[in-house]
Amino acid sequence: MIDDLVRQGLIKRHVIDEKAVSDALALSIRDLKIASIVLQADSDWGIQLHIMQCFRQDAL
Repeated sequence: MIDDLVRQGLIKRHVIDEKAVSDALALSIRDLKIASIVLQADSDWGIQLHIMQCFRQDAL
């Protein structure tokens, strides 16, 4: 489902590093663009923070 939305361009997925988390969250929340935050376990990189931003049609 999520991958389908990404392919259609309705959701953009971003992976950011730890030191950028606070600023990115503050900006995204202020712009009302956060669709969801998913913490995903990865055997090579540990826990990565994935922020999926959902851009409303009127914001394009």
